[in-house]
Amino acid sequence: ALFQRALQLFDDQDEVVDFYSRTWKATFLQDEDTTSFWDASRITGRLMRDNIEILLHSVGVIDGFYNPELHRLEDLGAIYKKRIENYTTRDEVEAFINEICAYAKLYRDNIASFSNTSLLSFDDYMARLLHILDVLQVTTFHPFILFILKNHEDENKRVEIFKKLEVFLIRRMIVGAETKNYNKVCVEFINNLSDLDDKSTEINNDRIYTSLKKIENKPATLLLFWVELRRRASDSRFDTKELKYNYSLEHVMPQKWEQFWTEIPIKTKMTGEAMSVEESIQDRWDKVYWIGNMTLLTTSLNSSLRNFVFTKKMEGEGRKKGVKSYASLSITKDDIVTPFEQGDRIWDEVKIATRTNQLTTEILAIW
Repeated sequence: ALFQRALQLFDDQDEVVDFYSRTWKATFLQDEDTTSFWDASRITGRLMRDNIEILLHSVGVIDGFYNPELHRLEDLGAIYKKRIENYTTRDEVEAFINEICAYAKLYRDNIASFSNTSLLSFDDYMARLLHILDVLQVTTFHPFILFILKNHEDENKRVEIFKKLEVFLIRRMIVGAETKNYNKVCVEFINNLSDLDDKSTEINNDRIYTSLKKIENKPATLLLFWVELRRRASDSRFDTKELKYNYSLEHVMPQKWEQFWTEIPIKTKMTGEAMSVEESIQDRWDKVYWIGNMTLLTTSLNSSLRNFVFTKKMEGEGRKKGVKSYASLSITKDDIVTPFEQGDRIWDEVKIATRTNQLTTEILAIW
């Protein structure tokens, strides 16, 4: 439709062909790799969308002629057609095509896709943000990211802006905040960057701390992975600074603890009063889902070993390898395995609470 309109507005058809070759064809159809890239799909929430569709949606949001609050994705083609039909000069058509191609280059150069073989490092701020979005299956903020890439060439400014967006996303993920208004929020950020300052700090640390005491597997895995990479980035004793996102989440005290983890320590309430048996049992159920009871292993434990007592779970049994055999990360080796090998054979609610405090401090240091 764009180049049909160009044929109507350009004086010379050969100029249209030349312009098409230099812009659209060079950007989207240059070779097989280029075509494959723009045809490739990504998961966005519950949908699969091509890169080209995500790009054109982003441009529409940035320019303001596609309103995600009013329009549907299936209307994107019709909205573009209407936009193009309103152009009355050659300059308008050329400017729009050049704009799309400019954003396309930024998209292809910067909007990475990830797999289990992708290496990630903490200091690569762009990859870190995009990986978080990828895990959360959110492409809603791609228009904002492209807008910043195009309009802020200063690297330090980009780092500052994208860090605030990352904080906004992670803190909302931790507390389980809804994401259905992200389309609206993205437009707000594009129109007024100061809104990002307010939104990134709206969830206080007390809510973060409380939410890390009842966190689901997917966000816990993401948090622990990036805590691990931060440790590696800031400590010279780690030779490996890059990791693949292919670890398995494990609850050290198992979710099905009743059969083997029968010893429950004497506990007291905040008031100093002793807990009843029922309260102590409930306290254990609660702490199983604290982030301090979770870690990452290079592979899943054998299902028959997963619920055994702490010693057997750590060391394994026969050919069934325990946690020690899969503890390549600091969050497992330093936090859990090393104390165990030094003679500390107890893992209980006190240990979970202590490690939760430690991990919360590290998480807040990042976000």
